[in-house]
Parts: sequence; C-alpha cells; structure tokens
Amino acid sequence: IEEFKNNKNATSAYFENQVITSLDLSSYDFSLTSFFLNKCIIDKSDFSNTSFFKTFFKKAVFHNVDMRQARFKEVNFDHAVFINVNAAEAVFTNCSFQHVAIYNCDFSHACLKDAPFIRATISKASFNQADLSGACLSYSTISAVSFVNAIIDQADFSGVNARFCQFPPKVSVH
Repeated sequence: IEEFKNNKNATSAYFENQVITSLDLSSYDFSLTSFFLNKCIIDKSDFSNTSFFKTFFKKAVFHNVDMRQARFKEVNFDHAVFINVNAAEAVFTNCSFQHVAIYNCDFSHACLKDAPFIRATISKASFNQADLSGACLSYSTISAVSFVNAIIDQADFSGVNARFCQFPPKVSVH
C-alpha cells in the first residue's frame, strides 16, 4: 500500500487476506484508486482525513484504527468488524454496513445518511450528533449505544433488539 501513496496513476490495488499493521495513510486522497482489502486485518493504523472511493473492506477487521474526518464514497464494509475505531466526523456516502459488527467505537458527528446497517451488531458505540437520517438498522442488535442528539429522521429501526441505548429526546423511532 505504501507504493500507492505517491502513485497518482494507479486505478486499483488488491490486498485481500493481508495483515496490515501501523499503516499511516493520514491525509491521502485515494479517490482515483479502488482498493480491494477484503478479509484484511487492519491494526493500529491511521486513516484520518483520507479519502477512499469504491473500496471494498468486506469481512475486514479494523482494530485501533483512526478514521477521524475520513471520507468514504461507495465503500463496502459488509460483514466487517470494527473494534476501538475512532470515526468521529467521518463522512460515509453510499456506503454499506450490512452484517457489520461494531464494538467500542466513536462515530460522533459522522455522516451516515441512508447507510444500511441491516442485521448489524453494535455495542458500546457513540453516534452522538451523527447524521443517520434514512439509515436502516433493521433487525440489528444494539447494546449500550448512544444516539444522543443524532439525526435519525426516517431511520428504520424495525425489528431491532436494543438495550441500554440512549436516543435523542422527543423523537419518534420507526
């Protein structure tokens, strides 16, 4: 991946089933490169302020990853696992999170409009002041999750198993 930091002409890169540790991609723009990082383990890495476009992280594991203020467009996180990830103020546009597992993560102030979190497992996570308008969390299991002051207009919580969660005051949840 290091060689792609300076190669502006690369259009795609395949790194499936790799263990990636202590990678610093902070502030890089990979909007012209499609990465395929399916089934990778990404540990102690910095993706803050980085842009990703049409990247695949299916079944990837993110552990202790800094994603603050990162931008993800048309990125697939289906079946991924997030542990101790800081994605505060990150923007996720047309991204998929189906069957994702999120543990002890911070998505405060993140933009996750219309994101599908169908059948997700989310525990000890913060979505404080995040924009989840139109998001679908159908049939997910959520525990100790904070949605305080989050925008959850038109969000779908049908069939959700929730416990010890905090929602915005005076909001109707569908």
